Amino acid sequence: TTAPAEPGFLSLICAELEEVAADGSALASRPLELALPRRLSTNTVVVAPLWRSGGEVWFGLEERDLPAVQCFEGRSNLFVAPAWRLPWGVESLTPAREFLKQRLLADHGARAKEMWLLGGHYHPSPGVTPEAVFPFAVEIVEEEASTAPLRWVRLAEALAHPLRDGHLRVVLHRAAHALGLL
Repeated sequence: TTAPAEPGFLSLICAELEEVAADGSALASRPLELALPRRLSTNTVVVAPLWRSGGEVWFGLEERDLPAVQCFEGRSNLFVAPAWRLPWGVESLTPAREFLKQRLLADHGARAKEMWLLGGHYHPSPGVTPEAVFPFAVEIVEEEASTAPLRWVRLAEALAHPLRDGHLRVVLHRAAHALGLL
């Protein structure tokens, strides 16, 4: 069908997908229509913001207001791990790290020092969306005033509570495992 106006966030494309044999020959192909972000890539970065204080490791949570959550939880706020879609053109770790430092400071007033990949990337909805998520652990060394400051909770305490956000589950458990808490 034809849309009355260009979509704002999404771009509609048609791609020819091919099933390829081990020898490289095409076994089958078919067109598939996709909706992709227009100004952002299909790659997402998710962060485990970590702060060490008093001999304990603290985890920074972002509180988001998500209306769909209201249907299931009776309230619209949800604690999540900070995450952002990468802009098109950010295709390696060095620019991804710089992007993360800028976003953490601009969005949460959190100044990052060291960053580590938390294992390999994952696909949150394989076969449904081409999104790939790259998890990072980030050492936060300072906080500035912000309209959306992170909410700090002891890492060990966060592990004891049920988590509704999938990205939060992944980075929280991977960070805890990397720090020897699991």
